[in-house]
Amino acid sequence: MGDMNQDRRAVAKAVAIGGAFVAAIGVSSVGCSDDEVNERNIGTKLAAALCGAEAACCANQGAPLSADARTVCEATAPAFVAHPNGYVFNHDVAVACLKAAAAFQCRYLPGIQSLCRLVFSDPAFGAEVAPRFGPGGAPCQSLYDCSVSDGLSCILDSPSSSTGTCRKVAGTGGSCSVYTDCMLGYYCDSMTCMPESPDGAACTFNICKSGFCSGGVCVARTDCVID
Repeated sequence: MGDMNQDRRAVAKAVAIGGAFVAAIGVSSVGCSDDEVNERNIGTKLAAALCGAEAACCANQGAPLSADARTVCEATAPAFVAHPNGYVFNHDVAVACLKAAAAFQCRYLPGIQSLCRLVFSDPAFGAEVAPRFGPGGAPCQSLYDCSVSDGLSCILDSPSSSTGTCRKVAGTGGSCSVYTDCMLGYYCDSMTCMPESPDGAACTFNICKSGFCSGGVCVARTDCVID
């Protein structure tokens, strides 16, 4: 149960990578309706969604994904849903997994991995991992409490808190407990989302748009940044 609870806390950040984009895409963006997602094709669909999104976000960073890196992505992505024989397929979690993968913008890959690991669950705990997907403003402890399709994340009350509220990821002045509570291009400073700094700006830690702070200065990106 300890590992499962750890997964839940990690999953609480998965939606932050997609923000409002998740609300706009639906599973149709990965070439299927919700009903067409099943235990036989989830691995293939996950690879297509995640690797396609990774290629797009790397291209947007000015560092296109190489053919070799794309091959590695497509070979490893299905492992996110690997499971022992006898485990139960959770359709709603599979749909959420594909939505999060399709919305991947090279941020918080561990959150997607944690969510997708729950596509198949131990029959003894199947009922406990069923998503609830509540509306904005609802109290939450994990992604299961917030509506993925509305682009909501569980924004914790503080970095050390286990409870929070379902809200969309934020821009300048928005509330946050970690950086993934903020929109792309922003970081979390003292529980407030602030804009990242351009190349040449002073930095004491990584608050740079490029993703690189070197010698106290934001420097240009040299490779695709995935975290």
